[in-house]
Amino acid sequence: MIYIAGDSFCAERTEETDWPRRLANNLNMKLTGRGLPGRSWWPSRLDLIEYMKTPEYEQTEYFVFCHTSPTRILHPYLSISPNTEIIRDCKTNLLLPPGRVKNIKHVYYSFLYDEEVQKWAMTSWYKELNELMKHKKVLHLCCLLDSFEQSSVLEGEVFDVPLYIWCMETSNPGIVEEARNTKVIKEPRFNSEWDTWTNNHMTTSRNIELADELTEKIKNIILND
Repeated sequence: MIYIAGDSFCAERTEETDWPRRLANNLNMKLTGRGLPGRSWWPSRLDLIEYMKTPEYEQTEYFVFCHTSPTRILHPYLSISPNTEIIRDCKTNLLLPPGRVKNIKHVYYSFLYDEEVQKWAMTSWYKELNELMKHKKVLHLCCLLDSFEQSSVLEGEVFDVPLYIWCMETSNPGIVEEARNTKVIKEPRFNSEWDTWTNNHMTTSRNIELADELTEKIKNIILND
């Protein structure tokens, strides 16, 4: 089995061309885990800890984690980030009224949010994840620049470009190769360069290409084990 967890960059997995589904099929493995759109790393942590209590955990050979931005609120079922325009209560699957969304964002990011604390919390999560996964084969994908910047803490294989750069290749051909060659990761000029209403924020072809590249990375992990 292969466990893939994170945020919206790995949420869509029902179509054969969705990269989590295709990756599992490429490896002839059952797919487990889930992507949680808009939510922080905290619910992914809670999911993993619960999964580790199940019989399936021991049968799971590979773990793939998609690491989201540290700026998101650490809450088990609310998805709130600086760019949030809608908030879904994932416990009830209901959208919060727009006025309440505005109030929550204002209070949290004006009075409660501390960038250094959030970054410290994510680094602490990375270190805990290293301990939890020290006997497993792990591949890490960083979704955004701020999660990528802290990725040196992670143990295991780390994909060498953030996923938003991977998604931008469609509108900016060559950007992935440039990032790999220069080791310089650029922020998107505007969200529409990658944040489209496509599965996992990327076109079908980019989903397929990502799955196939990750397949080769995991095969190399097997060969070097």
